[in-house]
This record gives sequence, structure tokens and C-alpha cells, in this order.
Amino acid sequence: MLQAAVLRAVQLDPRPFDEKGVSAAKMLKLSAHQLKTWLGLDPTEISRVVLIQEANQMFGALDKMSRKVDGCIVLDDLQRYLIRTYNMREENAESFSRRTFDQMQVDPCAPASFLDFVKVFVGLNWSGAGGEHG
Repeated sequence: MLQAAVLRAVQLDPRPFDEKGVSAAKMLKLSAHQLKTWLGLDPTEISRVVLIQEANQMFGALDKMSRKVDGCIVLDDLQRYLIRTYNMREENAESFSRRTFDQMQVDPCAPASFLDFVKVFVGLNWSGAGGEHG
């Protein structure tokens, strides 16, 4: 159910994944070649799955910032990640983190789920954070 919601969040049809019995864990490990040949995805669909894979990697790193992996991130996790990973100044990291939580429509004092994060991941201006996306 969560996998279908994540796929829909990036405008992908969950049916090919369901039909082939692809679990969320398996989806995160499939290569572009496997997505094309096994699931019959086109280049646009493949790039969306890759976005999910990249979002998952970053979310996992963010989740570890609190030293307790619980499947949620908080604003401070993102802020610490930006400072440590991109050497961002504290005030810029705080501003970027607040904007991100605003885009996720999550209260800055509340935890955000992977589904919240993946919905905004592609639209985040990572170039402003020193990253690749943007």
C-alpha cells in the first residue's frame, strides 16, 4: 500500500510492479536495465524510479542523523545533514530545512515520513544546498 502511494507520488502506475510482484525493497535495488526489460518501463518512468531510489538513500542518511532509525525525519535531521554533508552555514541550512518542511506540509516540530519526503524531493533546489538536484 505504501509502495503504491510512493509510486503515485511521482506519477507512476503501480500496476507493473504489482503484476511482477516487485516489493518496495526490490524496487530500490533494480537497475535501469532491469526496469526497462523486466517491467517494460519507458525512460521517463525509469527516471522516476531512480528518483525514488535517490530519495530513499538521502532519507536513510537523514534518518540516521538522530542516531535512532525510526523511519521518520525531523527538521533538525535535515539541518544537521546539510551542515555536515554540504558544509552549509547554519542559518542557510535552517532556512532550507524550514522551506522543505513547508513544502512537505509538515509542521516543523513534527516528524516527516518517507512519503512526505519523496513528494517534494524532485522539486527541492539541491543546487542551493550544494547537491545535484535542482
